Amino acid sequence: MSIGEILRQVRLKSDKSLSDVSEGAHISKSHLWSIETNKSRPTVDVLQKLSEYYHIPISTLTGENKQKSKTSDKIMFIINNLSKRDQKKVLKMLEIFFE
Repeated sequence: MSIGEILRQVRLKSDKSLSDVSEGAHISKSHLWSIETNKSRPTVDVLQKLSEYYHIPISTLTGENKQKSKTSDKIMFIINNLSKRDQKKVLKMLEIFFE
């Protein structure tokens, strides 16, 4: 299952509209639609916003297996304990790495 399909499934199971998620996660509605329809891929920043909005780990949104899930959760724990400035730096580095 693609990330877009997973995100759509999570949204529908949460009984949320694109507008609800857009407003709550501070992501444009058109960008969310583009991700859900696999026309674009979410950045780490977008995944983090959605993870926080839905209160679920990023690994759930990306469909990673359990081992990767544990690693992702550890990374997110570390990132979440950094200052906002350092978080932005780390997320930018990750975006560049995964391009």
